[in-house]
This record gives sequence, structure tokens and C-alpha cells, in this order.
Amino acid sequence: MSYRNLLNLKDEQQIFELIKSSLDLFKGPNFQLGNNYLTGELNSSTFERKSYLLGNLLDEKRNYNLKLKLKCLRYSHGLKENRYFNVFSDIMRDLKRSHKSNEDLLHQFFQRLDKYLESIRQKPIFGYKLIFPINLNFKKGVLVEFLQRNRDLKIKLVDNINEYYPTIWEYINQHYPSNGLPERNENVRNLLSSCHGFNIHYFIVESHARNVSFAVKQASRELGANLGLYLFVQLEGRGILHLSPGPFPSEHSMTKVRMPVVYVIQNQVCEFILFKFYEKFSNPQDISLQDLKNIAGDISFINKIKNSKLRLLLYEAFNYYYDALTSTKYSTAFMSFWNIIEMLFLKSKDLTLKTIVHHLKSTFPEGTDNKKDMEQLIDIMLRKRNLYVHESKDTITSEDRDYLKIIVE
Repeated sequence: MSYRNLLNLKDEQQIFELIKSSLDLFKGPNFQLGNNYLTGELNSSTFERKSYLLGNLLDEKRNYNLKLKLKCLRYSHGLKENRYFNVFSDIMRDLKRSHKSNEDLLHQFFQRLDKYLESIRQKPIFGYKLIFPINLNFKKGVLVEFLQRNRDLKIKLVDNINEYYPTIWEYINQHYPSNGLPERNENVRNLLSSCHGFNIHYFIVESHARNVSFAVKQASRELGANLGLYLFVQLEGRGILHLSPGPFPSEHSMTKVRMPVVYVIQNQVCEFILFKFYEKFSNPQDISLQDLKNIAGDISFINKIKNSKLRLLLYEAFNYYYDALTSTKYSTAFMSFWNIIEMLFLKSKDLTLKTIVHHLKSTFPEGTDNKKDMEQLIDIMLRKRNLYVHESKDTITSEDRDYLKIIVE
């Protein structure tokens, strides 16, 4: 297949320039990323930026769709987002050895990238058990059927992992011995001890993937979605939980939920322990199952919360909107509101403003008090969106002013 069938026309030139300029960074007989003596910067740092930009372009659906291809292969180059530094450096180094002209540069690059993906396809798929200690005590447990959202994963909640202790501590003693580097190993051992010292629960996720990164990333997102929903209901949306890989911002979360480590078990042996931070656990927070026991069959409860919070948010936004209509005051709150709306709904490239309207209005089902008023608020807000978000020209009618004044008052 020609590379021209894979790329969006407007991105093709930028991709070509990134590849061509990246090749210039590989120097010497071994084509290494050396120092740039003119700028004092490491060529590896420059290449890292270029590989990041190139990867973002190739991840796009309109181009090579690399991110989706890796997902279908159940493979990942990072715990949070795919990072292609090593992959692209190998391809660029190989290109540098054989590349003679720029005419077929793109073709040669994608030919090697296709070959790399095929090499991933040949890798076996492994079964992993991922154990996530979390400082929550669900007491009688969680409705397991509510957690089974992804057919590729099996999730269960347990109050102990006694059967895995021997292999976990064997790994700890081997890689973090008590007589090793004192400060680092002491921090790690204290953290791991705290993960077993409190009355906490553990999520065990069974996953199949071609590498650990993909398994952990998929499991983390699934737990984040499910557990976050429980806490949303329990705490009415305060400090919504976020479990994505990377440093976990629990100190900024009102829920103080911590998931600091992941034990990776393969064939009943602890192969890895992945860390997010080294702080010890705080005392676990109790989550009463009584408040959640009907959640699986009572989705209307969640819709009620969404309805209430969105209604308050709309009124707050239009309070500031009215200020913007009646004065020269710059409404940062209204701008922030629209930025949030667009980040939520336009993150998927296939969604349109028409779809956003549908999403917003669908939160007010038939029979809801003031349903027509809320829908009219949404319609007005959409009409004024361009004026306040993109600084396009729009007309503020007297009917809009009168209606908004009534709503705000």
C-alpha cells in the first residue's frame, strides 16, 4: 500500500520534515544521537521532541492511526501514553544507513514501521494478574457484575492477597534488599509494608496482552471508570477519582484515594512491581455498600445527580453570561464552562456541536421540572458560543436579554 493512502494531505509535509530533520541528528559511523556543539543541547533531547510530535501525528485517525493499531495488537509503548522514542530511533538509524534520496523517504519510513508492527504481531499474548492495593475498605465487597464492563478483563475485589505474599516478598527482597541503598530501599519497603498493614482492599484484574504496559494501562482505566463512578455516587462528585498511570495526585483529591503500586503476577510469580509514588498509605476510607447496593439496577440515581449538577452549572454559567450581556465585564467563568464542555464532548473528533446539544438536553428527560426552560438555555448558549469562545461575530437579541434576565433573577 502506498503511504499516500495513509496520510492526510495537510499533515504529509510536516511528517516528511520531521522525519528528514530527525535523520540529521544521527551522527558518526554508528549513527548515534550525539551532542550538538553549536547549541550545547543533546541531540537525543531534540529527537525526543521530534518523536513526540511525529507520534502524535501518526496516532491520528486521519493519518496512520498508529495508536489504534497498537491497541488492536494489545501492545503499548508506555503506561500513560504511547512514547515512540526507541521505536523511531531504531527506524531512523536503519534509514540513515540505507537512505540515499528524499524522493522515497516516506515510503521507506512507513515500510519499516509496517515491518515493526508485524514483529509485534508475532509476539505471544500473555496472561497477567494485576494486583492493585487501594486504601478503601468496601466492608462487604462490591457488586462484581457492575464492575465487569470490559469483556477483555476479569475484575474482582478481595480483602487479602495471602496466596501471593510469598512471591511478592521474594521479589521485594531480591530487588529492594534491606541492606541495599538505604534511603531508596527503605522508602520502597515502608510503602509496600503499608500496603498490607491496614484494613484495605485489593483489586485483582486478569488481563491478556502482548506486554505489561498495555495490560496495566487498560486495567487502570477500567478501574478508574468503575471505582470513580462508585465514589461519584458516594461523595456526590466531590474530588472525583482519577486512576490513570503516572504520579497519582491523591493529595489534591478530597477522597484521598491512593493506588500507589501494581503487582504484576505471571504464572503465579511476581514479575514486576510498578510504582506511582513512594508515600505510605493513609488510613483507609470506609465505603458503605448500603448506599450503593441498588446502583446496578438504579441508573436513574446517577442520572439524578448528573441532572442536578449540570443544572447548577448551567445556572452558574448563565449568571456570568448575563453579566457579559449587560456590561463590559469579561466572564472568565463562562469561558471556563465552555472550555470544559468542549474538552468533554469534542475530545472525540467525530462529535459535533449538534451532538453536544443532544447530550446536554438528554440529561433532562421528559417530565423534568423546567425542561423547556433548560433546553432554551442550552439553545441560547450554543448560539452565543462562537462569540465568547472563538470571538466570532454574533447578534445578541433583546429577546435573549429579557429571557436571561428572567432566568437569573
